[in-house]
Amino acid sequence: MNNRLLALIAFLIMSVGCYAIADTYSIAGSGGTGGGVASVTAGTGGITVTGTTTNPIINTTSGGTVTSVSGTTNRVTVTNPTTTPVLNVGSEVVTSTSQSNVGFVPTITGANVWTWAAQAAGNFFWAPTTTCPDLRLPINIWKVQPGTTTASIFGTTAWTVAPTGTPAALSDTTGAYVDYPTSATLNTDGGLTNSNVSTSPQLKPRIWFKIKTPTSIATMHLMGGLTTSFGAEQSADAATSTSKAMFRYSTNATDTTFKLVVSNGSAATVVDSTVPVVADTAYTICVDESDPTKVSLWINGTNTVQTSTNMPSTTAAMFPMIQTRTLSATASSIRIGGIFQDSN
Repeated sequence: MNNRLLALIAFLIMSVGCYAIADTYSIAGSGGTGGGVASVTAGTGGITVTGTTTNPIINTTSGGTVTSVSGTTNRVTVTNPTTTPVLNVGSEVVTSTSQSNVGFVPTITGANVWTWAAQAAGNFFWAPTTTCPDLRLPINIWKVQPGTTTASIFGTTAWTVAPTGTPAALSDTTGAYVDYPTSATLNTDGGLTNSNVSTSPQLKPRIWFKIKTPTSIATMHLMGGLTTSFGAEQSADAATSTSKAMFRYSTNATDTTFKLVVSNGSAATVVDSTVPVVADTAYTICVDESDPTKVSLWINGTNTVQTSTNMPSTTAAMFPMIQTRTLSATASSIRIGGIFQDSN
């Protein structure tokens, strides 16, 4: 080998040694209908990329960061330049953790992908829990027919109406209701009770009420839920002689918010939901005994409070009611749009 060739080789070796190899890698691929990866770009920090273009293996154990991974058919994108990128699933893929909920309705899109559409909190068949492992069936539905004082009823033959005034139909942007008034006399009632449909805590019942408060709430005693005695709830803010799971608003007890009231026949517990009671306002309220360890109160789709104290007897025969009672010679009322009850 002549001296001129040796000099050229030496020059080339020295030249390569003068340049730093960039610690950035890019893999190109054609992707495919299955969402193949078009490119993986790795930042600095000793990252290695091996594998194939549609199945790259990225090694960041030496401390590097992945800056982006992109698919070719809008299936998967990864953003956020950290060692644990944020994964965003494309519009073609739908996931849900609530597919077993009562009230989540399966629909199919034009792309032949199943989705699960949750019904609005004000609608019946809407379930307040994130899981529903048991088969739950409606046992009691009362739904007003808009523009009338007549209700469509499922699960029982009759409700007892306790107005001392004349029921009136009410419809507005929040829904349709029957306004059940009292008279302007102390200790008169307005609302509904039902002694024809019985349940018990061992059946894990839940009951919803869609209501609208009257235009004045300055003096009223409102109770709704499940109880072993209607009369006791009408005459006391927290009767200890009954087994019950109910919501309450009573100015006799200086309430300004909805309360959860639970009792076992000898002692009662009252827990504050912190949700203000506002005049002429619609609420969807659920008293939930689906968990045997506690009673929960849901208001407009939010689990506001729960208690495990003084739980009703598991075999107590409980009946639904929602009534208001006057606390003075001033008339009151409760507007009821619907009642829905289910159990195991």
